[in-house]
Amino acid sequence: MAYDPTIQMLIIDDDVQVLGVLEDLFSAEEHLSVTALSESLEAIELIKRKRFDLVITDLSMPKADGIAVTRAVQAANLEALVVIITGYASLETTLEAIHLGVYDYITKPFQIGEFRILISNAARRIRLERENRYLNLQIELLTKNLKALESERAVLLGRLDEATRRLAHASQPEAERLNPAARRPLADPNKILFYERMAAEGRVVDLGVGKPVNEVGGEPMEGEPLPRQKEAS
Repeated sequence: MAYDPTIQMLIIDDDVQVLGVLEDLFSAEEHLSVTALSESLEAIELIKRKRFDLVITDLSMPKADGIAVTRAVQAANLEALVVIITGYASLETTLEAIHLGVYDYITKPFQIGEFRILISNAARRIRLERENRYLNLQIELLTKNLKALESERAVLLGRLDEATRRLAHASQPEAERLNPAARRPLADPNKILFYERMAAEGRVVDLGVGKPVNEVGGEPMEGEPLPRQKEAS
């Protein structure tokens, strides 16, 4: 759902001259879609069918007054703001309007600049609340997607571990896979060089006593101790 800054405004006043002035004034505003009606009962029926963000209504009208219009708005959309136009501001009317959650009211005769500021503030509030709801929804969607991605990541990591284990198993020689004890460590390169040098010099190692001897004559090499004699049985 994309964010839409457009505000749906409904203006209701049985004074057609005032209605025309307000319609011309706010239709020129950016991101304001204005509907103007002079019949309050017709306006109430429209409120039931169409969602409005901001409703401007005259308080004193035949058939249905501004309080009735406000109740209809609140029943249709609790998030909508209502501004009441009144020729007088009695304490009783003010308290009832506050109880119904009216955003503000303005008295006749009003200044155009004052009215414009009032509606500008109301529109700003509507957009901020809408943006807040939109961002919360986006965060909620991203959180759900993140949880799904984390779950998918866990599955893929499990598959990767299994594939790595199978690859390591397949890389072992057949003998080692069948008999792990068949695995032998590699010979020490230094020992290999030592025995190769001794072989080149014609010497071997007597594994029984660990002493080098002359391979040809069997005599001890010069400077070497004599081999240990076996004890008589």
